[in-house]
Amino acid sequence: YSRYFNHIHILLDTVLLNISFLLAYNLKFSNENYLAANSEYLRLLLFFNIVWLLLLYITKPYNKSRIESNLISGVFASSLMVVFLHGFFITSFWVVFKAYFYSREQLFFTYLIFIGFLLVWKVLFISFLKYYRLKGYNSRNILIVGHGQLADELKVFFKKHPELGYKLHQPLSTAEVFDKEQIASIRKYAESNEIHEIY
Repeated sequence: YSRYFNHIHILLDTVLLNISFLLAYNLKFSNENYLAANSEYLRLLLFFNIVWLLLLYITKPYNKSRIESNLISGVFASSLMVVFLHGFFITSFWVVFKAYFYSREQLFFTYLIFIGFLLVWKVLFISFLKYYRLKGYNSRNILIVGHGQLADELKVFFKKHPELGYKLHQPLSTAEVFDKEQIASIRKYAESNEIHEIY
């Protein structure tokens, strides 16, 4: 399921950006001028989406590790970075092309509403993801090879954080150095037990 999470983030973030733009437009202009009849703002909305999708493609803010993506602060911060970049490019466009006929208030309200939407939706998504993984879904099998302080710390960490959705497989060997036979044995075990990550 993890491979679909990025698509979910892209889709919902883009939808929320458009909703925020429309709400801000209505707040600024009320019923004076319908967006459908305003070609200038329709072009601005199209430009909003193009810049947003290009920034997502370049920065890849959702390509986080499972541990990082489980932190609301990390997920929200990466989205916020894209929002600030987006605002920078939009305002730069206004200055370069002297498009001062666009409302600064409308722009301000768009980003204010959008940031609020992002915060709520990211909190809800991460909370759902934690609950989903605690129930045993979307889990990943991990194997710790060898022994020592680092191996012990890893075991303690994964056991203390079941919301990450990791299923721990015990160390196969206590050896410090592995020969070819042991490496082949580890590979065979990993394949037969669908191990996703090895430490």
